[in-house]
Amino acid sequence: MCPAYDEDCVMISKSKMFYDRGTAREILLQQVYCVHHDAGCTVTVKWSQLEGSDTKVSRHESTATQEHFEILVKHVEEMDLKRIQLETQLEAERDILASKAELEEDRRNVEATMARNENQVGNIEERVAQLEQYGQHATRGGLSDETLKEHEATVQQVGVHDIRLAEMDVRFQCLETANYEGVLIWKVADYDRRKQDAFNSRVMSLYSQPFYTSRFGYKMCARVYLNGDGMGKEMNIASGCPMFISHQELQNSRFLKEDTVYMKVVVDTTDLVPR
Repeated sequence: MCPAYDEDCVMISKSKMFYDRGTAREILLQQVYCVHHDAGCTVTVKWSQLEGSDTKVSRHESTATQEHFEILVKHVEEMDLKRIQLETQLEAERDILASKAELEEDRRNVEATMARNENQVGNIEERVAQLEQYGQHATRGGLSDETLKEHEATVQQVGVHDIRLAEMDVRFQCLETANYEGVLIWKVADYDRRKQDAFNSRVMSLYSQPFYTSRFGYKMCARVYLNGDGMGKEMNIASGCPMFISHQELQNSRFLKEDTVYMKVVVDTTDLVPR
């Protein structure tokens, strides 16, 4: 009786069964691999050659002992190498996760510091405006030495805070992005304010976040003068491009959006050996 007998099961008598010679021929032509095929042995035989005790497989197993031993040793070495590579990769991923956690903590600290500095700069700029307004109604001789010193000290403090804010901004960008393929995507926010700072000689140039040719390769950064560098002191590609783009072209380009400039730097690392 059919083991899966139910109302739809149809019983077939032996007299109605036939031998499928075509399928039998296909089976006999199938290739059978050596038991050490996964380790690298390439010997194969047809299924039809497996009949009898003195088959090609048995002869192969009895005569290729040394070959199989060497294949297995090589296979084990390759597996050990893969294991070491996986362990190294896993350790690197763990380090990256730990670094991301540290970077996130640093990012929060930088944001808090930048917020405090911006508040301080706002207060100082307000005080400078008051002093400048007062100075419009009095001559230098009419101002006391104490008032002049306070004004000069306040202006100097504003400059120091502007520099600190620029440094904080660069550090914040470093925490946000780090490329190890020789490519830099540089986002410069507050373009109008930064260009005005450069025009007023407060912060003449900006440095990008660092980027690398490879994980352990060369460390690089880009530098930009938003108000130019005079007539251009740098005269070759290695040290810079003094006539990179005019302000008019930049204002009308797609690289300036919502008071933010986007720049891309690609370093050709073709001839560099990854380290």
